[in-house]
Amino acid sequence: MKKYAMVFDAGTGAGRCNLFDMSGRLVSYAYREWEYLKDLSSSNKEAMLFDAEQFKKILFSLCRKVITQAGISADEIVAVSATSQREGMVWLDRFGKEIYAAPSVDLRGEEAADILSGKEPFIKEITGLPVSGMFGLARLLWYKKFNEAVYDRIDTVMMISDWICYLLCGSKVSEPSVASSSQLFDVKKGKWSSELLESVGLRT
Repeated sequence: MKKYAMVFDAGTGAGRCNLFDMSGRLVSYAYREWEYLKDLSSSNKEAMLFDAEQFKKILFSLCRKVITQAGISADEIVAVSATSQREGMVWLDRFGKEIYAAPSVDLRGEEAADILSGKEPFIKEITGLPVSGMFGLARLLWYKKFNEAVYDRIDTVMMISDWICYLLCGSKVSEPSVASSSQLFDVKKGKWSSELLESVGLRT
């Protein structure tokens, strides 16, 4: 039996699925553009969301197309991974349901950036990132400040590529190069930073 690796890519403008053989040769490829929704609950015109259910359908349809084009069995796929736009996030409630899904261009956090005023040296020391409304830290603060009903339901914070892997295998995991773009991760200690969250009044 031949062996293949599948890679999903949730890019800013489209979803992609690639199938490689074990030598690294691209065997099959599928692509489909997708769109974002303006979030009218925010006064920031750059507040954006995406329909998680629609994105799931697109990604899974690309998977089926790639397998069909290659003429292989799903059993021959021995490894699956995912990449995604940096800063894009999906949050789940305690039942594993998506309650927030947004691309890297969701800038609602700018409205909560005042809470981080004066804390930039501390934040940068832990995360390696400057204060910005695009990162997960400011987005969480926005929801706590402006939409507490959603904030109170947050159980799991994931980057988009983490979410794709969760859909495929049911495991809630990340790895440092992905987690570090959330501004919730201690890049020196290699773990999520409870210290940072507590310092800005977010629950851990």
